[in-house]
Amino acid sequence: GEESSSSSLSCGGSHRGTCTVGGVCECKEGWTGPHCLAHDGRDPTPYDEPDSLADVGFTPPSYFPA
Repeated sequence: GEESSSSSLSCGGSHRGTCTVGGVCECKEGWTGPHCLAHDGRDPTPYDEPDSLADVGFTPPSYFPA
């Protein structure tokens, strides 16, 4: 059956979300999911695309002459 969000804990606690009149969790910023228990997945870290395989630490195998 459907779970009711009648207590603040079912919406992740007061710091994550609140329960609306219709029994739905309204998540605060930074939280998501039906019970506001998941981080919203934003990552402020900028990532630089590698320019070459050397940028990601790839070292090609060495070949030794016979």
